[in-house]
Amino acid sequence: MTTAINAAVRSLGGDFLAGAFGRSYQHWSQAAAGLRGLFTWDDLNDLVARHRLDAPRLRLFNDGEQVPPYEYLHTSVTKRTEIRQRVEPSGLHRQISAGASLVLDAVDKLHPGVQDVAEALERHFRTDVQANLYASWHSTEAFGIHWDDHDTVIFQLEGAKRWNLYGATRTDPLRLDVEAPVKPEGPPLAEVVLQAGDMLYVPRGWWHAVAATQGRSLHLTCGLTPATGHHLLVWLAGQLLHSATLRANVPIVAGPAERTAYAEQLRKEVSEALHPHVVSEFAASLDARDPGRPAPSLPYIGDVPADPGLVLALTTARAALEGTDEAVVLRAAGHEWELHTSVRPALEALVSGAPSPSGTWPSAPASPWNRSRPSPQAGIQGRGRRLPQVGPPCSTPPPPPPSTGCWPPSNTPLTSSACAPPAAGCGGTGAGPCRRPPVRTGCAWSAPRPAPKAARCGTACPPPAPSPHRCPAPTCSASGTGPPTATPTGPSSTPSPPTRSSPRAPSSTRTRACPRRGGRR
Repeated sequence: MTTAINAAVRSLGGDFLAGAFGRSYQHWSQAAAGLRGLFTWDDLNDLVARHRLDAPRLRLFNDGEQVPPYEYLHTSVTKRTEIRQRVEPSGLHRQISAGASLVLDAVDKLHPGVQDVAEALERHFRTDVQANLYASWHSTEAFGIHWDDHDTVIFQLEGAKRWNLYGATRTDPLRLDVEAPVKPEGPPLAEVVLQAGDMLYVPRGWWHAVAATQGRSLHLTCGLTPATGHHLLVWLAGQLLHSATLRANVPIVAGPAERTAYAEQLRKEVSEALHPHVVSEFAASLDARDPGRPAPSLPYIGDVPADPGLVLALTTARAALEGTDEAVVLRAAGHEWELHTSVRPALEALVSGAPSPSGTWPSAPASPWNRSRPSPQAGIQGRGRRLPQVGPPCSTPPPPPPSTGCWPPSNTPLTSSACAPPAAGCGGTGAGPCRRPPVRTGCAWSAPRPAPKAARCGTACPPPAPSPHRCPAPTCSASGTGPPTATPTGPSSTPSPPTRSSPRAPSSTRTRACPRRGGRR
């Protein structure tokens, strides 16, 4: 099915982006022929029977009017006073027999195949996508003539549907707008009949009316969340909060001269911020902060077994990758990783949407560039699967408790005296002060959560001795009261170079490829 999804998405590139996108409709005949079996009637029956589909997520429409939910939903109250609704099959069948069509919102959150389609579109258009399912049995129009506040890509899965397209009466209308579009008069600009396997694109604001031609019909409508100039200016205002002018009170009760001076200074600073690259920066920020579809990696909550059958997949389709000859930077889901260049091929596969078997990840040498941090433009999380380990598994046990000279427990405040090197054989020989005991995952280290503010170390960690069976020792930063100091690691006391300080990624992230530890939130 992946090949069919990629083939369908490729139709939405090239001339389409330069021509029709955002301007006019476009119809592709049999461009999605491989998606006919993506979602079936059995899938719909299973979702309706097994999931809580309270209104308005599941809705029925008949001739432009919404059917009251009590006609097909049964409401009950649990012993915990929770109100629940379940579909009553007899009422559902009765309404459908009377001409109603069924709408199920956000199917991409319920069906893995539809989720794959939505993620492929997100990766292509760099925006959030929601896929709604429409099922019809009659030629009655479910909604009548209407418009949507987002661009849509339609996949006809079964049967046929007639789309009457009237064009837009207001350019790029919004749901919350200062003026409502005027309903069009006269015949449609185009009439398109979608057969199973066809695709259709309809721009935002285009009026349309849809009905099945004959027999039953099943189609997916994927809505593309718009990013407008209004969103850009709101984002830009947040970027300008370093400016004293923007933080200052507006001189509402001041005189005309002061008001004029304030407005001129504000205009100057905003104009300077609207430089030629501001759109690219805004788009990168949207991609980096997109949360994706987070998923746990149960039953593995700590150590990940060294199983080559386990794979890694990103939970966001909008990850971005960049780097230099010295390091590679991955930004995704609100976080940022700076990793060794040896993992770049594996990261490129992940960013493209391809799951990466953990056994294909190379061994990353210890490097001060291997680190992670939260960022306004950046996070990675296992999508129901374990993350890869960097290097071969270590045969030594996890570090012992502080009484034997290693990592203190989570509830122990850390001081310079409490910091000690990790266990030999899997952590190197250098001192390893940190903020929380790391979790050993093969030869990759992860820290489950940051420590309290008082638990910062006051020393820096020298790099571990290179070994094919050693994880890079976690690093730490100074407490903020002065430059990092050296820690004796043997007979001689050789100072280590200061480590770069960066904020720690929150606990929502999972295992990372030998990231740097330490720093402050």
